Amino acid sequence: MYVPLSTKKNVERFEEYDFIYEQLTKICRNWETHLRQYLSKTEALFGKPEVPWLANERVVVSSLAASIIRSNPQSIVAEELPIKKATQSEFGRCDLWAHIPSSDAASEFNFYLEAKKFLQPKDPRKINEVLSSERGIRRMFADYVKSQGKLTQRSVFSSLDDRKHSHYVVGMICMPLQVITESDLAQEPIKSEELEKLFNEAFTGRKSLDNGKSRLMEKFPTVGFYFKPERVDLFPAMLVSFTVLGRSLSS
Repeated sequence: MYVPLSTKKNVERFEEYDFIYEQLTKICRNWETHLRQYLSKTEALFGKPEVPWLANERVVVSSLAASIIRSNPQSIVAEELPIKKATQSEFGRCDLWAHIPSSDAASEFNFYLEAKKFLQPKDPRKINEVLSSERGIRRMFADYVKSQGKLTQRSVFSSLDDRKHSHYVVGMICMPLQVITESDLAQEPIKSEELEKLFNEAFTGRKSLDNGKSRLMEKFPTVGFYFKPERVDLFPAMLVSFTVLGRSLSS
């Protein structure tokens, strides 16, 4: 299931707020379809499902990339893309770049994605606390500032002479969730309404940054993706957030 913010305040940072929500939600739905097939096929091959979000962030990103290509064969993606960033004299790497075309050119969706993943599964009842920590949203902004040189809405990739195109910059946070027993939370790692409440709390209000400043989270379009395997008593669920942090001037 996807978990968009339940309320949208009149403080949008991007005029095309609804378009961004639609595109991110579509990506989440397609990823869910791919992950369910991935778990089924790996169980048939290996005798038990292989769970991508228990591996490192590169495995998670490759799963996302595969779902984008499968859902739209005209899409193109590049993982670990060598790219020049504002604070680096040499090339760094972007976790994923994707071009998702549309019959209407104005509706195509292009983005650079920087992914961060928690290594250890977290208590689902502490989603807000973990996402709001220095390893969550603060780390996402810190990495964005590192690549930009400063916290600005304009994408640093806009200045690349050989890659001129309309695009967004997306920060992704992946969080495996601890297995919760049936006796603890009634057969689910967390109830959907509680999940939405905690997710919304994490991505609303002001969040402190490493530079001592803060940002109002409602200004940054965010969609969450909650994936629950069939056997939640054996395999942890996954929560992912996608937050648009910047864009090219022509987006």
